[in-house]
Parts: sequence; structure tokens; C-alpha cells
Amino acid sequence: MIFRQHVPEEPLARYVDWFWFFEDMYPPHRREHVLPDGTFELVIDLREEPRRMFDRGGSNGETLFREAWMSGAHSQYIVIDALPGSSMIGVHFRPGGAAAIRGFPADELRDQVVALDAIWGGTVAKLRERLLQARGARAKFAILERSLSDRLTGRNLDEAQQRRVFWARDQFLTTDPVRISDVVNQVGNQSQTFYRTISPSRGADTEAVLPNPAFSARAGADCCASTGRMGGIGLRVRLFRPGAFRS
Repeated sequence: MIFRQHVPEEPLARYVDWFWFFEDMYPPHRREHVLPDGTFELVIDLREEPRRMFDRGGSNGETLFREAWMSGAHSQYIVIDALPGSSMIGVHFRPGGAAAIRGFPADELRDQVVALDAIWGGTVAKLRERLLQARGARAKFAILERSLSDRLTGRNLDEAQQRRVFWARDQFLTTDPVRISDVVNQVGNQSQTFYRTISPSRGADTEAVLPNPAFSARAGADCCASTGRMGGIGLRVRLFRPGAFRS
């Protein structure tokens, strides 16, 4: 088995934690439980066999995915297959980063996995074909990084707003508890304005900023406590780190 990771250059690194690639994976099991971590994942399958996401609760229901898909921020675990000989490449987005490249509000993918061509259209097939033809992980990473960088360049983003969103995100990702009110005061916005800035309708991943408290409690992470105010809701936020509870 081959496994590689790649950290992109700026400015893409503001939005993407890392690229990943594996080839000829032979897992000892046939199903995997993926726990929610508040982030988005872009996956491009480099094999032709369709992949399956199974219904929770032991039913026989399943959804098939082919070639490429985007997994949104989930509030519950998902169950996926684990096939022998698998080969995939993908993108692990930073909290709040996927919407800048994706091009529509994050809440539209809440608790969903969606075929990538439904988001990006026919360009996905061309990108996948280029990845299939490229030799080695480094060449594949270069193609994928250029594709995302081009999409980012074409978005015409509000840089000032992006700086506020990611500064707030970084505060919430520190090891110490952070009050929403303290972050609002330092950003210089009123609570409602700040909420609109980080809400899904403005393109940030709310689940990444405000994780599901019930999941945090079950997973042993720090839970939210009612100590701050944002949009009329009392909150004290401490995030679990992305990937910390991924099985």
C-alpha cells in the first residue's frame, strides 16, 4: 500500500489542511464508521467500482457513489464500505474553508454526501481523467492543487470577511475555552453581524465553528456551556480538533 499527504501552498493553505492519496489499500474489514469532525472532505475514486454508504441502524439500505463526491459536515457518524485494492485521492478542508472553493452555502451539504459533478459539473470527469493519467502521488497532488487554486482565484472573495472568519475559527481551535462574546468584541462586530459572517448562508461551515454538543459529550470532548451570547443564544465554545475522533 502507498499512502501520501501533501500540504498546499498559500493562499490555498488557508482553506485546505492537506491533500491525501492512497493506492492498493487492502483493509482487514469491509465497513468503516466515520465519526463527524465538523469538516468537509472531497474524494475522487481512482477505481471504477462504485462505493457504498450504508444506512445507520442495521438496515439494508445503501447509496452508491461513483468517481467523485463531496462529504459535508455531519452531525452523526456515517458507515462506508472498505474495498480491497482501493485507490483514492482527496482534500481535507480546514474548518470554514470548503465554501470558499465550493461556491455555495455550507448548510446545503449538512449531513450529506453529494456527487461532485452535481456541484462542479462536467469539469469533474476531466479532472479525474487527468489524475488517472498522472504518474505518482506528487504529479496527482500538483494537478489537484492547481484545480482548486484556479477555482479559488475565480471566486472573487471578500478578503476582509475571509480574514474575520478564519481569525475567529483559529480562536475557537485553540486549546483553551473561548467565549463567543470575547471573539465578537475583538472582531469589532455586533453579535448578529458576527453570526451572519460565520453562518452557512455566508459560506462558512457552522458545524466547524459550533460542533454538535451532544456528539462532543459522547466522544469525550469539551462540551459547550452557556457563558456567552451570539444571536440571542448563550454559548461557550471549545472545538474538538478536526480528525480527532475519526475512526
